[in-house]
Amino acid sequence: MCPKVEIIVGQAVPTGGLRGSHQGPATTLTPLSGDAFHQAVCHHLADALGLDYVFVGRINGIGTGVDVVAGWGRGEPMVPFAYDLAGTPCCKLTTQASAIYPSQIQSLFPKDEL
Repeated sequence: MCPKVEIIVGQAVPTGGLRGSHQGPATTLTPLSGDAFHQAVCHHLADALGLDYVFVGRINGIGTGVDVVAGWGRGEPMVPFAYDLAGTPCCKLTTQASAIYPSQIQSLFPKDEL
């Protein structure tokens, strides 16, 4: 059984919607697997949605943090990292399937650096 993986998008989708062609991802992503797949998905989502950050992480074994396995930030690959869930927009992901914050995210989570 595969471990549960959450894809977390770090900014609201712009009102303009998707950018560019989206016929290519299936052929580009199909041969990939593991972290290479996650990295390519993050890159594609960041470009297509005009996002500053997109990353894929696994909730750690004790449920208090996330181990990021791949990501795209500010136009380049992100180095894997770990962070505590407390005080972040992702804090509810251990008890519910998703969390959506359409606006004022910085005021809701002032201590979150990302």
